[in-house]
Amino acid sequence: MFARCIVTMFGMLALAMSLHAQDLVRVSVPFDFTVGGQNLPHSTYEISRVETTNLEMLSVRNVDDPSQTELVLAKTNQNLGDPKLLFDRYGGKYFLAGIVTQDGSYDLPQTKAEQRLISHAALRMPNHAALRVEVAAQGR
Repeated sequence: MFARCIVTMFGMLALAMSLHAQDLVRVSVPFDFTVGGQNLPHSTYEISRVETTNLEMLSVRNVDDPSQTELVLAKTNQNLGDPKLLFDRYGGKYFLAGIVTQDGSYDLPQTKAEQRLISHAALRMPNHAALRVEVAAQGR
């Protein structure tokens, strides 16, 4: 119950903060995925940069269900290009790893669940790496 209240509060905070955010991309993700430790269903998402002073915080918001909003910290990099989301796939699990926009790019840190999955996979298949999956997005 407490965790559900915290998630709801973060969702409401993200929704309020997104009013001040610069929209980056809108994308239809055809598979379930994980971002910031939260499992999200396949749907259409808007990803926005939330205005902060020193940190790059992104809001990942489900367009069909705005209560499914996740805030994540990201690290900027210099890769520019066509808007897209980058996922790392391990077996049937997808983890949001990066976002490319026309104005900038963002790398997302690995979650603990992703790190555990990598560790277990390395024990079974030492030379096995994640498969990088790209999903085209629309710039806003």
